[in-house]
Amino acid sequence: MRLSKPQMQIYTMDKYAGGAASVLCGSFLLGRIVDKNILANSLNEIVKRNPALRTIICEKDTVEQFYDEYKPLQYKTMHFSCIDEMDRFAAEYAKKPIDIHDCLFEFIILNIPDNSGLLVKLHHIIGDAWTLSLLGRQLNALLEGNDPVCGDYSHYIESEECYIQSKRYARDKAFFIDGFRNLDEIIYLSDSASKNKTANRKEMIVGAEETRMIQQYCQEHLVSPFMLFTVSVSVFFSRVRNNEEKFYLGLAILNRSTEEELNTVGMFINTVPLLINLDNHADFESNLKNIRDSLLVTMRHQKYNYGEILKEIRKESNFNGQLYDIVISYQNAKVNDSDNRIRTKWYHPGIQDESLQIHIDDRDNEGIFRINYDYLTDRFSEKQIERIHDYIMNILHEGIKNGHSKIAHIKMLSNEEQYALMYELRGKSAVYPKDKCIHELFEELVRLHPDRTAVIACDQTLSYDALNRLSNRIAHALQKRGVKPGNMVGIKLLRRSYFIATVLGVLKSGAAYIPIVPDYPEDRIDFMIQDSQASMIIDENNLESLLSEGCEDNLNIHISSEEKCYCRYTSGSTGKPKGVLIRHRNVMNLVHEMDHLEETNVVLGISNVGFDMSAAENFCAIMTGKTLVFADEDSMIEGKKLAELIRKHKVDMMTTTPTKMQLYLENAEMQNALRSLRVISFGGEKVTREFMERIRTLSDA
Repeated sequence: MRLSKPQMQIYTMDKYAGGAASVLCGSFLLGRIVDKNILANSLNEIVKRNPALRTIICEKDTVEQFYDEYKPLQYKTMHFSCIDEMDRFAAEYAKKPIDIHDCLFEFIILNIPDNSGLLVKLHHIIGDAWTLSLLGRQLNALLEGNDPVCGDYSHYIESEECYIQSKRYARDKAFFIDGFRNLDEIIYLSDSASKNKTANRKEMIVGAEETRMIQQYCQEHLVSPFMLFTVSVSVFFSRVRNNEEKFYLGLAILNRSTEEELNTVGMFINTVPLLINLDNHADFESNLKNIRDSLLVTMRHQKYNYGEILKEIRKESNFNGQLYDIVISYQNAKVNDSDNRIRTKWYHPGIQDESLQIHIDDRDNEGIFRINYDYLTDRFSEKQIERIHDYIMNILHEGIKNGHSKIAHIKMLSNEEQYALMYELRGKSAVYPKDKCIHELFEELVRLHPDRTAVIACDQTLSYDALNRLSNRIAHALQKRGVKPGNMVGIKLLRRSYFIATVLGVLKSGAAYIPIVPDYPEDRIDFMIQDSQASMIIDENNLESLLSEGCEDNLNIHISSEEKCYCRYTSGSTGKPKGVLIRHRNVMNLVHEMDHLEETNVVLGISNVGFDMSAAENFCAIMTGKTLVFADEDSMIEGKKLAELIRKHKVDMMTTTPTKMQLYLENAEMQNALRSLRVISFGGEKVTREFMERIRTLSDA
């Protein structure tokens, strides 16, 4: 007998991932003492009635399976002094693999004071999460003298064969392939490649009162808790990924469509890619309805296996990855007896493929949600997972409370965080890292978020880590050329990603920089160089040699925050240009003041680098963990190009002058693009009442 499509996915995973990746493990505590011989007899009855437990995998020219004859087995009994001791053992036991060529299940009888139970370990090729719950229900039925219904997995394989030959199979295939074709790019929560697949689990509890509120809201709005959590996770994902609106989430689907299948031990689960299509400018309830409808449509095609989707996509494109790196599942299979005495617990095998798996557990009639976050340890820390949970729950609560608010206005920060940012910090004088320099704060962000996008320019996109390494090269090269702390260095470069790297490189060397626009008149440039006594000028002619020499390690040159950071020259309209020195401490104050205005992700850089507004744009982005979209010379002045830049990169904040904004408003495409912004900051000129009225019409449109 061949393997089913879900089984083939597990077989492939077992071959390439190895370890305990294919292990399922759970415990059932009965809440009473049961004689171990009665338990052993019940377990043998379960093995007898469920042929899938006796599966043998054969590898010849093809991979096949057959059912071994039933033989009564002896089961190990383990004694524990308390439940916690048993849980600690089970957590480690779950991380030990099961050989696919051996017996594919293990049962251990548990003996705890005033409690008996069962520890179950299965190879995923013969079972899924529903199977674990099913075994618990079957055991409970037998102990209560009832006759459990048990299906045969071979019937599912036969029905799958009929499905593959049907017209429905072709329709399901087209549904998923068309969805992929209509997506511009695949977006992941984490862009970094995992060094290994080691994972941990963090359980978070949603209390009884919160759970009742969620369930009541779902009943009133005709949605399931699964749908509500899915939209909350989607909004969180969008915020983290610069307000992206189209991306995939993986949904673990039961994939059991008949009564017999619901009572069959076996591997049925399919993870389907749900194409999320958020509208950040529509309200929460509208997005919830759209995701509900998308999920229901996707569920109609759930039998088409995810492995087949990837195979078809790879036939027609160069795409070789996965469609998602977050999987959400909703577990509501009940094991409990009529007295609600049975306690269940599932244990993580310590290894997985996806960056994050979120399991919403609504079992055992507890009246609470247990949410298990399974995460790759080289991508997340336990503290980060706790914060992610808080963000998701904040979004969910805000959505329930303010369902008619636009998604873009839904708060992700907790009230405590909001208070700290908006009142405590702003209410205390000089509460900012005044003793730090710009490059020191930047390096801290690199350590925290190395893979986050720092700069998007016309030549390339740089992560925080890549930007740091590039700037370190320049800093080391400047040091070799004799640049010392306190020196002035002119930067005369085009608006490319390396401009930002050069600014940081100069600061890391301990020097200050003078921004020089290449199009300035020669006599103005000469005056600036002479007046500032610049020890060196970095331009397009010598930049490449600087980048080719330097080391990529941080220099760790410590200077006072009172030292100068850059020198900006006035226009000279009233005489000669005057140099104005700005210190690190000044910039730190500005950045921290602006960062508290609103939660934003992507900042547009469009100001002339010789103006203070440009420093505000650039530093307020890369010193707060945001993304800077650094517009090139053409995009700065052409409304159509700038509008495309805003739309393409989901820009949500820009800073400009009222005069410039008046020009932008003359362009229809810019008007539409500006409506997607969350924050527009004005400076440099007086803002009139008439002007602000016109700006408000953008947000009302």
